Amino acid sequence: MSRNINENPYTSVKDNSEGDNDPEILEEIERYAEMTPEESKATAIDQFDELENVTLHIAVTGESGVGKSTFINVLRGLEDGDKGAAKTGVTETTMKPVRYCHPAFPSVYFWDLPGIGTPRFKAKKYLKEVQFSTYDFFIIIGSNRF
Repeated sequence: MSRNINENPYTSVKDNSEGDNDPEILEEIERYAEMTPEESKATAIDQFDELENVTLHIAVTGESGVGKSTFINVLRGLEDGDKGAAKTGVTETTMKPVRYCHPAFPSVYFWDLPGIGTPRFKAKKYLKEVQFSTYDFFIIIGSNRF
């Protein structure tokens, strides 16, 4: 199939053969395809500005000792021992969920959760103890394949 290089490839979005495209998303794509570059840019800027007002809670979880606190420090550009860094250690260090702010995005929070599967945080009660429903999504740190 040949296409004219001046033709907009997004002006005729069709549902695929499996039928798994959301009609609302396809309609939105069609709407963007009909915009001028200036309208598209203005819309994107408006939507980006809206994202700056969204609070995001990211929980970092996994077994004790796998590097959850170190991972959070790396994401925040800090090293062990820096002011404001998550405390790290060779034994169970994080005993309750601790919130850390992203350095560039003040409404993004990383939550350092205690290690799962320790005598203090048994797997059966872990989700309740760390208030699972508080977080928007999880990053699971592991030291083995799963």
